Amino acid sequence: MMKIRESAVAGSFYADDKNELFQEISGYLKNSRAENGNLDTRMLICPHAGYIFSGQIAADAISHLSKNKTKRIFILAAAHHFGFRGISVNQQSYETPLGLVKNDTEISEALLGEKFIDYYPEAHTHEHCIEVELPILQVHLQNFTLIPILFGACSENDIDLLAKRLEKYAENPENAFIVSTDFSHYPNNEDASKIDKLTADAIVSGDSEQLKQCLWDHDQRNINELHTALCGEKAVLCAMKIAKQANLNWEIISYANSGDSFQGNSKSVVGYYAIRAGKTINNEFQLSKNEKQKLLNYARAVIRHKLAPEKHDLPTREHLPNALFEAGGAFVTLHKGEKLRGCIGRFSDENPLIENVHKMAISAAFQDPRFEPLQKSELDEISIEISVLTPLQRIEGPNDFVLGKHGIYIIKRDENGNITNSGTFLPQVAQSQNWTKAEFLGFCARDKAGIGWDGWKDAELYRYNALIFSEKEIL
Repeated sequence: MMKIRESAVAGSFYADDKNELFQEISGYLKNSRAENGNLDTRMLICPHAGYIFSGQIAADAISHLSKNKTKRIFILAAAHHFGFRGISVNQQSYETPLGLVKNDTEISEALLGEKFIDYYPEAHTHEHCIEVELPILQVHLQNFTLIPILFGACSENDIDLLAKRLEKYAENPENAFIVSTDFSHYPNNEDASKIDKLTADAIVSGDSEQLKQCLWDHDQRNINELHTALCGEKAVLCAMKIAKQANLNWEIISYANSGDSFQGNSKSVVGYYAIRAGKTINNEFQLSKNEKQKLLNYARAVIRHKLAPEKHDLPTREHLPNALFEAGGAFVTLHKGEKLRGCIGRFSDENPLIENVHKMAISAAFQDPRFEPLQKSELDEISIEISVLTPLQRIEGPNDFVLGKHGIYIIKRDENGNITNSGTFLPQVAQSQNWTKAEFLGFCARDKAGIGWDGWKDAELYRYNALIFSEKEIL
């Protein structure tokens, strides 16, 4: 029988009404500062105060988790309400107004098999710092399992042992770690901002010894009303050790403190940071001439096979370079003479580049709504161009992209955060049309996204690079 830990802080830290809670969190996620950048996010530092104070910062962090691949969440946090020695792992599933978050009992049981890990039920029953992360995760990810880990009065050796035990999980892209912690407690707004910046900088250095020294320095300064600079210190130190072994890089996302809330008091505040760590993504995707030729040949073979499957087989994996099986987005463009004959693509995701090229080649040849499906008689007259796309990067406006180097992707959302309109232009479009930046954005907003010439000004803007090559240049 499933063991369930009922919500302890619904109605106080966050709304206990399902619809109200969902709408509130949806608003935070819509306004979040999520940018893919060049990090594949595996680890987050999130605040755990009432949503009216820290909900937006928590959403800023959680919005960086991949909806497609994140299946399992480890939450590391310090116990606030019950004292114990060591580390406690809970095997219960957690209930919130949005439903049940199932415990990953296989991993939880495996951790409880370690001599230095135990289960203290009293530590989890009323603890808020794990629970408050869950509703935001439920709205953003919808489906995931949980491994809840609380730190008590544990030794440096306990932290090291747990970090080593968890290292292997950090290598799996389906796993993510959340360290639930607030920063400075109860100094005034000015002192909190300075203290918290020093602490955050020490964390993103990746050096756990630097963080320990920073926290010791805070203690020695006798800052008025500073009760603690980092309530989840042990959890953060453990996460930093895991990140170092997994070769993750740290990055600050956003900051606020309780004094920024309309219910806050600037004379006594708690600080909140959103910080992430992840694998660095190579934004300058490269292929050799041979790999480019193999990919172009594959795209043509896909179209030929679609036209006459009984006569033409597709190349098997052993005949294709390994580089083509790395994740990557792609556009496939067909030209007949100098005229466009089809162009369809998708942005970078977790699917292999070869798989995306396969799908986009079929779409460009047979499903582009601007053209009739390609006929057998046309195949020899067609030339194929492929644009391999790097991950999207959020930008503010024209100053943040380079004509001819970056493509543009425009997204418009409704009040619930759902995409209603979108459109893109590849980098080469600006060059071929000799457009200015304003024209590049205007034509994309009007003709591709369908939101009017100036619609980009209040929409989400993203840029991306494209590695562009064609049969004309390669073959």
